[in-house]
Amino acid sequence: MERFKKALKDVFVWDGRDCMYIKNEKERVRARCAEEKCPWLIYVARNSKTMAFEIKTFHNKHTYGRDYGSNLADRAWVTDKLEKRLATQPKLTPREATEHMKQDYNVQVHPKMIQMALKAAREIVVGNDKAQYGKLWDYLQELHRSNWCMKFAITLYACRNGFVKGCRPLIGLDGCFLKGYYGGQLLTAMSLDANNHVFVIAYAVTRAENTENWMWFLTRFQDDLGDHQVHGWNLMSDQQKLTEMPYVHAVAAISKLRIKVTEDFVSPYLTIDAVRKTYDLCVNPVNSKEFWEKTDHPKPQPPRIVRPAGRPKKHRTESGAPLPLQ
Repeated sequence: MERFKKALKDVFVWDGRDCMYIKNEKERVRARCAEEKCPWLIYVARNSKTMAFEIKTFHNKHTYGRDYGSNLADRAWVTDKLEKRLATQPKLTPREATEHMKQDYNVQVHPKMIQMALKAAREIVVGNDKAQYGKLWDYLQELHRSNWCMKFAITLYACRNGFVKGCRPLIGLDGCFLKGYYGGQLLTAMSLDANNHVFVIAYAVTRAENTENWMWFLTRFQDDLGDHQVHGWNLMSDQQKLTEMPYVHAVAAISKLRIKVTEDFVSPYLTIDAVRKTYDLCVNPVNSKEFWEKTDHPKPQPPRIVRPAGRPKKHRTESGAPLPLQ
């Protein structure tokens, strides 16, 4: 029911109208437009048979225009919306936040409210990210309980087993940026299954993508997977390209030889049997964090934020004029 009321508030903020609750209980809610003669009405209650909430009555028609004096977009509501935005855009500026509220929620928020809400949202997001670092050892313990894995550079047993038994002996290495407040790099080792789908084998989070961190990751990856010279693993970085004969040309060449049993030309890594071997084991789900076993290890601290040298870049509008208030 709380999710419904949040969604209802979002609708009224977008429409620029005020909402009034006629009945506001845990099992049922009846709400209407705040204008006295407006027929807009909605009634939601729990279904006794399915035990799910459903809309019983809905009159979706307003007879009044937008109310520019609506107070539904309060600081708590704005903070909640900016908190979600900061999760993917940690360097959000007040001007960008104002534009985000205008474009995504059709509401013009006062600059002072934007500043206060952005500050509160940033404290929540940064606090949550910092708390996650303190739970790394507990998370690792939970991974060992549900899925056998290698420490720090995580290789789940189901992924390792699937690669060894069913994937072609080609390992692709790549890294990408993490867009959280503390940043970092995600290093990955992956392969391709029989259906040419990406199959992740191992991954790790490091402060930066450099030779030292790649050596650390690959050393632990080799300890878990085995020596590439013994097993014949082939490594390919993101700067290398793989070329091969197109399937159409290969089929034409086989047809020219007039060979009836074309299966002899199919690699065992591209068969249904290879798919079964790759996905023979599944990755077991982990418990919710409140059920994790607490460890005695000291809580890790988040990395220190290193600001780049020089003045930060500013995003300016073409006219340079402030956004008008409605």
